[in-house]
Amino acid sequence: MIRDVTGTKLTPGNLGRDCFGNGSHFDKKGRRIECCCDECGYYMCCIEEHSEKECESCEYFFCPRCKNKFISFFKFLMFWKW
Repeated sequence: MIRDVTGTKLTPGNLGRDCFGNGSHFDKKGRRIECCCDECGYYMCCIEEHSEKECESCEYFFCPRCKNKFISFFKFLMFWKW
């Protein structure tokens, strides 16, 4: 799961429609969750030019749309500081 600094759950891709940080969702108290797209490290996954084919080569294990979890998991382990 990806979270930004405020704790908002981020779901990159699908033009940002599914992401709770897109500015159109509300928290449990009914307050609008601010849009955090401008500071999101996964913004490139939400723009129109990004294709599903690019998700197949995604190397970020925690991305919910990552298609190649097997390889990304081993890359994640390789960079883990033991």
